[in-house]
Amino acid sequence: LHDYLERHGSADPSHLVIAAAGPVRDGQVAFTNSTWVLDEPALQHAFYGATARVINDFEAIAEALPALGPEHLRQIGDAGLPVASGTFFTVALLGPGTGLGAGGLLRRGEATLPLPSEAGHTDFAATDAEQRALLEHIAAAGGQVSGDRLLSGPGLELLHATRRTLAGDGGARLSAAGIFEQSAAGDATCRDTLSLYARLLGQVGGDLVLTLAAWQGLFLAGGVLQRHPDALDVAAFRAGFEAKGPHAALMAKVPVALVTHPWPGLLGGAVIRAGDEVIDGSIRGRLDR
Repeated sequence: LHDYLERHGSADPSHLVIAAAGPVRDGQVAFTNSTWVLDEPALQHAFYGATARVINDFEAIAEALPALGPEHLRQIGDAGLPVASGTFFTVALLGPGTGLGAGGLLRRGEATLPLPSEAGHTDFAATDAEQRALLEHIAAAGGQVSGDRLLSGPGLELLHATRRTLAGDGGARLSAAGIFEQSAAGDATCRDTLSLYARLLGQVGGDLVLTLAAWQGLFLAGGVLQRHPDALDVAAFRAGFEAKGPHAALMAKVPVALVTHPWPGLLGGAVIRAGDEVIDGSIRGRLDR
């Protein structure tokens, strides 16, 4: 942080809001997919007594949701856009990247509450024979089979490699970028993997909506979808999202949108620091510029 500020000619801040990928306990976070540990007292010491707040990365994105305009959302399906405004709403948030982030946001009258979550690390539930075969093969290699393990960027690579192994294809393992590239070039196996990926993401997103009763909608974020928004198989996603037994008709009415704002976590940090000032567009305008 000091190096960044020095290179940009910026003064040391008097206030810091740091969003990190991992569960935050007592002002400290151990990154889930890294060896880094951050805590508020160390940050305060490093910045000469500045106030410091460490939060979960998807808590920061959740805080940004009411400040996003329709220009920063891409509708997924026919149910409209999620609603994160007014005096009463509950929305869910899910995002594949290095891991699978999750969270939510609710408002009750004057109180808006972000809901930090580690729902990406809950056990994955297979719903058909193909998914059960994938689950069994991956589980045999050891470790928990969670949404994070299957639906992160590395999870996409694992999913594709496992499908190829079960089909008897022993070719070289593809990177996530390679899967997207070859699918766009017409490779049917990569295209089918991305369709399955979308359906599984829909299943997990639907589970999160049901868990939170987030009837006002689900927001999708994360680096995987932001870098490849056109590769999301919307029909497959909605099929997985809506296939919830007696609540299928209800889920069909739940809106879903992809967050296309380039820095939603930064925007959320500004919301946390500045409160309602961001809603009138003053901070959002500066961040956009």
